[in-house]
Amino acid sequence: MITLDNIKQMVAKGTLCPYAFNTYELGPQGRQRFCCVWKEQALLDEDGNQLTVNNSTIQDAWDSTQLNQIRADMLDSKQVKGCERCYHEEQSSSASLRLQESHRILEVPEDTAYFVDAINEFTNTGKVKHIRRMDLRLASLCNIACVMCTPDISTTSAREAKKILDKDQRFAEFTNYKPIFENEVDFGLDQKYMQDVQDNIHHVNKIFFIGGEPSVMRSIPILLQYCIDQDIAKNIEVQFSINVTNLAQRSVELLSHFKSVQITLSIDGVGKVNEYIRYPSKWDKIMANLEILMDLPEPFWFSTAPVPMIYNVLHWHELMQFWDSINKNLMIGRQIYVGPCDLVDPPFLKFQNLTPALRPLAIERLKQCFDLEMYNTNDTISEKTKYMISELENNTFNEDYYNQMVQYSQILDKHRNLNMHECIPELTDILYS
Repeated sequence: MITLDNIKQMVAKGTLCPYAFNTYELGPQGRQRFCCVWKEQALLDEDGNQLTVNNSTIQDAWDSTQLNQIRADMLDSKQVKGCERCYHEEQSSSASLRLQESHRILEVPEDTAYFVDAINEFTNTGKVKHIRRMDLRLASLCNIACVMCTPDISTTSAREAKKILDKDQRFAEFTNYKPIFENEVDFGLDQKYMQDVQDNIHHVNKIFFIGGEPSVMRSIPILLQYCIDQDIAKNIEVQFSINVTNLAQRSVELLSHFKSVQITLSIDGVGKVNEYIRYPSKWDKIMANLEILMDLPEPFWFSTAPVPMIYNVLHWHELMQFWDSINKNLMIGRQIYVGPCDLVDPPFLKFQNLTPALRPLAIERLKQCFDLEMYNTNDTISEKTKYMISELENNTFNEDYYNQMVQYSQILDKHRNLNMHECIPELTDILYS
């Protein structure tokens, strides 16, 4: 019998992660996975083929030999291939996704009990019967083209990539564009897959809708209505990611029936910095929509998951100041939780690629964040900022990534008719020298 104390020790000293025991993820292009920062594209069958919604069921992925081996390795404190991002971050902070989710679960008695039971079930039977959480990227439909996005997860990015490639073939180096990506793909509209989700959702207590852009997806209201009709919505917490360019009124109406709803605001900068990153969003429109959203009553509450990258690291302190000032005007319990989300791809846009000449300025500005009131109550954001500082102080400068970032930015700016000096002036001399 593995006890709670045993599990706490394995989390603190080993590689044990709740995601392998509680989460099913539908990734880009219908790939079946278990974690959003796991570096591998998909779980594999015994012949090495990717498990997708076209060749396997959710249960096939959940019971796969590979995922069961990952579970076994974690219980033996062995490092898992694909989990390097968390291991690396844990060298300088406790803000890795593995530790964030572990600490969250261990603070909620119901989730703690499930985690203990799931681990003991696995050690006794070699399987985990029920999925506790679903992270669903149901569709590639999106209404904007973020600089860090890829054509396979955004129809707008795909269509823009096609236009750029028609004029500048250099862009092929920076995009995974295929013509099929221009068409909306919504797996939730596939009757077979939606039935598979519905069959597995009755033991789920949390659903995370990610994009594309969930506020414009057609299948999400269908799944929400199913949960309401089956009288299970009252048992489910929902995390609903939104870029705040529109209000997702139909989904919001249905979400009011659920146990709890975390609206995650995808905002990566203040003013023109966010407009540059999340092109072609407009800050005034986002602020107007945010004001409306913030008036939503319980069960709604709010978080934000900004993505540190080379385009916002020099202005990260302004974004933190923005959320700190908003939280000061909100009631306790209604304040916006700030939990940064790591940039997975493309690697040349990671904040670690900041030129050495600008790193001292970035570090100086990051350190200003610790004076904010928000930093006294949010361990995650404090640890994440410590990690960012550590990376800028110790990470070796990658000139190849730096050069890729410069060329990528120049191509995009030309196509979008943008002037980076108006958005991120510190980088202007580098990009246009």
